[in-house]
Order: sequence, then C-alpha cells, then structure tokens
Amino acid sequence: MGCLFCLSLVDLESYIIPDSCLIIAATAWVAAIPFEYEKYGTLMGIGTHVLSAFVYGGGVLAISLLMDIVLKKESLGGGDIKLIAVMGLYLGMDASLFAMLISCILGLIFVLIRKGIHPNAEDHFPFGPAIAVSIWIILMYGDLLIK
Repeated sequence: MGCLFCLSLVDLESYIIPDSCLIIAATAWVAAIPFEYEKYGTLMGIGTHVLSAFVYGGGVLAISLLMDIVLKKESLGGGDIKLIAVMGLYLGMDASLFAMLISCILGLIFVLIRKGIHPNAEDHFPFGPAIAVSIWIILMYGDLLIK
C-alpha cells in the first residue's frame, strides 16, 4: 500500500512512476509467496499470477504502441504499463480485469474534474493514481465486488 501511495504522489507531481516503487512492490509479492502459499494453492496458482502480469502488461503495451502510431504521440507512459504488470502480479487474471475497468472509470473522472478546474490544462495527465486506487479497491474489497 505504501508503494501505491508513494508512486501516486510522485506521478501527480512529476508525471513519472518511479521504478523503485514498482521493484519494491514486485519484491514484496515474491517475498510473501511462502506466507500466502495457501491462497495460491499450488505452483500453478503462482504461475497464473505471473502469467497475468505478462498478459496485462504486454497487452496494454501492445495497445499503447498501436495508439502511439495512430495518434503520433505518446499515449501511455512506461511506468503506467509496468504498474499494470505489477497489478496483474498481485491480483491475477479475473481481479485485474475488474481493476482495469475501475482504473479507466477513475481516470475519466479525474480528467473531467481536472478539465473543469483547469480548462487550459495540458493534454496529458497522471494515470498512475487511478491505477493505484483501483488496485487498492480490489485488494481491500475485491472478494465482495467480484463474487
């Protein structure tokens, strides 16, 4: 949770998600495996979470690269893509899909509020806080929301 808060503040201020926060989050996930082994069930369960990181991170990377070509400008930062991969690592396939939906909704709300307050604001905005809040929501309330 501390990493999510830290990277959100930095992203809001400088439009950069620090790799150090993402490395700490991924390392904490690996370190917690022996304590959460029953949650994953088997090595297959752990593998599913790792696969989820690659599927979501790689999928968003592919979409971002395609949009970069279409729009002829950067559509999504590398830190956001890596944060989505970390999200897949923590949440797995199903919960990550729900978190992606929440991230997009929160991102749109954030943009609308920002445009209302600052009509002449830049075109880009920090998406990391929306992703971080969606991860937090799913970690805290995912069992209630998904099932």
